[in-house]
Amino acid sequence: MSTTAKHVKCVVVGDNGAGKTTLLIRYTTASFCPPEEVPTIFDNYTIKVRVRDEYYDLALWDTYKPEEHDRLRALSYPGTDVLLVCFSVISRHSFNNVGCFWLSEIQHFLPSVPWLLIGTRIDQRGQYDTVNNIPWNRPVTTGEAIRKAKRLGAFKYIECSSLERINVDEVFEQVSNRGF
Repeated sequence: MSTTAKHVKCVVVGDNGAGKTTLLIRYTTASFCPPEEVPTIFDNYTIKVRVRDEYYDLALWDTYKPEEHDRLRALSYPGTDVLLVCFSVISRHSFNNVGCFWLSEIQHFLPSVPWLLIGTRIDQRGQYDTVNNIPWNRPVTTGEAIRKAKRLGAFKYIECSSLERINVDEVFEQVSNRGF
């Protein structure tokens, strides 16, 4: 068994409010940070992981969406091994931006990097009713997200909840398995 750690870089992208930073805080510290207390951006963080009896340094890079940060965000892409594209299942806007914004950025900067589509905030899905029966107000379903992931070329779709710690570890197990 090797004890020398190899390095893998995972960049996390998605609209502001999609739950990226909360997911990273939950995974790296095992604690939940309420959305109103979440910092604007998570410091890059490296965590030791073990995959198939080998140790790796998993570097997690958080990003920020506003246009004024496009160039800064692009600086985080070189050397990326795996990408997480996050959206909130309670925000149709963030779900639509996966195809309208993030896919073109991935294709431009990271065309050969494998990526996962991550639906966050699944614990809140049942709390949002369709307002006045307007379809674009309803939460994103698992089936819709799976179809989008396949259509856009993600290697997997995973839903998670940072609040309830549902599938948080699975997200990063997939990152580890794909990146190593």
